[in-house]
Amino acid sequence: MISSDLSYNASLRGGHDADISSNIGFIPEKRSSSTENVHELTDLEKGSHTSSSSITAADAPAGPPDPNIVWWDSDQDPANPMNWSMKLKWGNIAVLSTITLITPLASSMFAPGVPQVMKDFKSSNQQLATFVVSVYVLGFAFGPLVIAPLSELYGRLRIYHGCNLLFVIFTIACAVSSNLNMLIGFRFLGG
Repeated sequence: MISSDLSYNASLRGGHDADISSNIGFIPEKRSSSTENVHELTDLEKGSHTSSSSITAADAPAGPPDPNIVWWDSDQDPANPMNWSMKLKWGNIAVLSTITLITPLASSMFAPGVPQVMKDFKSSNQQLATFVVSVYVLGFAFGPLVIAPLSELYGRLRIYHGCNLLFVIFTIACAVSSNLNMLIGFRFLGG
């Protein structure tokens, strides 16, 4: 117990709230008072705040709202998914589930046709046959490195539509590839 108190105090003095088990970055410290039991809540980034119960919206500091907080216009905002009709909610779930199913399915459903593809392109290289299937998953791994930051800049809807369009284009390009190199390249891009 003494050891944990020492590390607690050392963490507190050093300004390291990550080392302290706390409630959302606040460190409750009891102070005795003759009239009531008051807790001082210390947020190491913002300083001290005194409250007799828990923190509420009334406890927030007065001033302009934080520009980094994004919220709905009101509780009845139609853009808030909590206010959508059940039909719209299930429609979104169905579309996203279908997209989530189709993308990895395109990776694996090509595998049974590999012998025919290798025969059509007059190749018997087993490593190349394996790579034609695996290169899609390689694109599946590297794609998010580019797509994730773009979705933060331009929004997810544009990126979803753009990626779905590119997926269809590259899948068609795989179907009309005239050589194995084109097929490998378009499968990578399709992934």
